[in-house]
Amino acid sequence: AMAGLFFEKPPGHGRARIPATGRFTGPVVMLIDERMISSAETFTWAMTETGRVVTVGRPTGGATIIPRSFDAPSGLFSFRLGVTDRKTPGKGVQPEGIGTAPDVYVPYTAKTLADGRDPVLETARLVLGHLLAGKSRKQAIAAGKKARK
Repeated sequence: AMAGLFFEKPPGHGRARIPATGRFTGPVVMLIDERMISSAETFTWAMTETGRVVTVGRPTGGATIIPRSFDAPSGLFSFRLGVTDRKTPGKGVQPEGIGTAPDVYVPYTAKTLADGRDPVLETARLVLGHLLAGKSRKQAIAAGKKARK
């Protein structure tokens, strides 16, 4: 349901439910890191595979338990069970144990933490500014990477 808020039509895979109203059509920058696992990680790769978002931060945790539907041999019922051997529907990537890499990698250092800065948020704001100014996704990512050097 959450992913459906970002699309005008289903992205071609998954189960995004598209609401009649309330869709967000502006640019989206997602902050990601290694603490994103399970359904948060599934949401992340689903959004990134469509090219709809720019991700900023560090790779996700690589713990993707993706539900798969199974039918009972009798045909009387079906059930969903979390499995880890399934590839992403769009690009066929196996994120389990690897995670999803961000478009713009932003490490934390002891100095930035001591200074009380949040370099991921700073970079995300820069990238969003480029997108809002009409720059392409590719140009916004390049600007974010350049700012991190």
